[in-house]
Amino acid sequence: ITLEGLNITPYNEIGSEVSKFDMSFSFTEDKEGIHLRLEYNKDIYDASLIDQLYNHLERLITSALKNQDESIQSLRILSKEEEIELLETFNDTEIDYPKDKTVLDLFKTQVEKKLDTIAVVYENRKITYRELDERSDELANFIISQGIIEEENIIGILLDRSEWIVISMLAVLKAGCAYVSIDPLFPNKRIEYIKDDSNCEIIIDKTFLEIFQSSNKNSEALEIEIRSNQLAYIIYTSGSTGQPKGVMIEHKSLVNFLEDYQLEKSKTSLTCKTIFDVSVFEIMGSITSGSTLFIPNEEIVSNPKEYANFLYENKISHCYIHPMHLKEVSNQFATYDNVYLKKILIGVEGIQPAAIEWYHENNVDIINAYGPTESTICATNLKVDSLKAIKTPYIPIGTPLNNYQTYILDSYSHNLQPKGVIGELCISGAGLSRGYLNQPELTAEKFIAHPFTKGERLYKTGDLARWLPDGNLEFLGRKDTQLKLRGYRIELGEIEHKLGQLPEISQVLVDTIDYQNERYLATLIVSESEFNKENLKESLRLELPEYMIPNFFQRVDKLPLTPNGKVDRKAISKLFVKELGEREYVAPRNKVEETLVIIWQEVLGMENIGITDNFFELGGHSLKVIAIRNRIKQEFDIELQVKMFFNKPTIHSISEVIKMLSSNVNIEEDYEEITI
Repeated sequence: ITLEGLNITPYNEIGSEVSKFDMSFSFTEDKEGIHLRLEYNKDIYDASLIDQLYNHLERLITSALKNQDESIQSLRILSKEEEIELLETFNDTEIDYPKDKTVLDLFKTQVEKKLDTIAVVYENRKITYRELDERSDELANFIISQGIIEEENIIGILLDRSEWIVISMLAVLKAGCAYVSIDPLFPNKRIEYIKDDSNCEIIIDKTFLEIFQSSNKNSEALEIEIRSNQLAYIIYTSGSTGQPKGVMIEHKSLVNFLEDYQLEKSKTSLTCKTIFDVSVFEIMGSITSGSTLFIPNEEIVSNPKEYANFLYENKISHCYIHPMHLKEVSNQFATYDNVYLKKILIGVEGIQPAAIEWYHENNVDIINAYGPTESTICATNLKVDSLKAIKTPYIPIGTPLNNYQTYILDSYSHNLQPKGVIGELCISGAGLSRGYLNQPELTAEKFIAHPFTKGERLYKTGDLARWLPDGNLEFLGRKDTQLKLRGYRIELGEIEHKLGQLPEISQVLVDTIDYQNERYLATLIVSESEFNKENLKESLRLELPEYMIPNFFQRVDKLPLTPNGKVDRKAISKLFVKELGEREYVAPRNKVEETLVIIWQEVLGMENIGITDNFFELGGHSLKVIAIRNRIKQEFDIELQVKMFFNKPTIHSISEVIKMLSSNVNIEEDYEEITI
């Protein structure tokens, strides 16, 4: 075919009543050249998309004929106008921000303005901005007194929720160091790995604070110069190699984000665990804007009804609400005469418009935010102004924040994908992290040279997305095995790696299944003999937090494969259907068990639960454990330890504990600490 012989004629619109296929391409040849007839179903495809597709095809063929020695992936299909829109119009986000400022500078500005304003509230304890500044100065001086502290030394914070979380973060930064938050409920092996990998100089835990409290306090402000490009904090996320990886965030990246997300003077809530980056926004966003931060305990946050009560009673105006709790929190809000909420931040986990109807109807601003830890909390957002305007199944993730740029690239990471075409979402700009601690190869793999801006970096998120016609982004999942489950970022490869190290297992596949209207982790295992599921879970709990422990395990002779010989992850749900449907029913035998059955069924949303059914194999997880525990407290006036449920996951075993406690029998068991 020569360029002169190419003659693509306009397509014909075929209405849905006569179109045989959703879309069809018919090529014919005559003396004039090759002709194309494009037919499509108007009920499925918009005319503008067909126009775009037609023009791209014409440009591809023309480019191929002109550049016959070029590879296919290097051929251009976008017009100059489209490139300008994707590169410049959609990324017109540049504004001035204080690049030379640190988070401490923003905090000190508020201290000067709000000396006697309440900064932090935890239970019945209140701290003003003056006191927060003084106490963090005292702790910073104590940290320095413990030994030689150099710039960017890393200090661990291993504390439960309280005002000391905030004091400790500020103290570490004032000492010129960076902090890494470690969950006290992590398995010991995971805690030790993070300590060793980050080379923590000091760990601020309960013992450290006890020693500090008995010391001579020095509240003088430290004269340490802290630069904006200095490391501020490290957050460890799940890693596909079997160990978590530390993401390094500098002051200037956080300052850019905080300048964009100004909270103004408000009442805010610390919802997330401090091992997650949303908590950085909740804490730092509050104390750098003159707001008051209210810290609920873990059990309140885990219970949507109690959390809604907490927000209402404390007149919280700004908060983050976990996607899975949106509906339950709004149902509770609907019972109140007045609601003080003004703005909520929600996550990206496939949120349907129906989940936020109440908030929209009650004039609560809704911000759907997206962003991996590597881009400093959030990189894009969408303020939901109209639910009717949302034409996608899930709420879009919006447009880039100030000084961020986003691109949808092909699998080669150097070609822009047109609007409407799925590709990898990549991010550049002021919010990018420094990279991964002690992992230069992984940093180089994920943070590549910017293909469109010389001297800049581009972060490959691994997330799939596409541009919508209105310029918003639609999130469409992952291109690898990483996922988000109940707010936790999980690398399936890390779980598979840990299981694969056990001698009795030869092959393993971990993925999610949908069960009882929720998603759960499920595992296929190839082994020579049968295995004990509870023993496998206990082995995993030695190294992984509870949110990474699969609910379901099944032994198979071989892993399912696709026709081309690759592991078929999509087949995992089908293989579990039979197991989930077959369980022996054992009826309750006494009043305690009858009450527990009712509680189990209401929390799990199921019927016919027997007393020997495993709570976690019925679809229970750590958040639902909290609900079960609270109901037991109401019904029996007995407070059970959360970790007890993981060792005693049946109604029968829990009923025995309740009967012994009711008889004042002391129960002492050595339970492994778990993350909820």
